[in-house]
Amino acid sequence: YELNKQLENWLNAADLSHGPARAIIAP
Repeated sequence: YELNKQLENWLNAADLSHGPARAIIAP
């Protein structure tokens, strides 16, 4: 699924950019 891969990439980028700020992750 392309969308799933994109989401994973986005989550990885967000994790690298904001660190442990997964609580504020939103689409």
